[in-house]
Amino acid sequence: MRNREAFDSVDSDSSTSIRTQFTRDLLVTLSESDVRQAEKDLKREISSQRSRNRETYNLEIELCYVQDEINRRDAVSAHMIHRDA
Repeated sequence: MRNREAFDSVDSDSSTSIRTQFTRDLLVTLSESDVRQAEKDLKREISSQRSRNRETYNLEIELCYVQDEINRRDAVSAHMIHRDA
């Protein structure tokens, strides 16, 4: 991932978690594969935290930002395909 500052590994309670700080400005700079990877990583971390009965609210908010960016990109791609047809 090019913009690795979005993911800071933090060691808490002897487990690794993802601390994310996605902003619209950061998300638009990420490549398509980086955004998709961020979504996968967040989903995995949410699942992991839930299995340990830990709070996932902040991770879920970050996931919403990432998924919104994916939806925006998909909408633009669909528009470009229809426009060129």
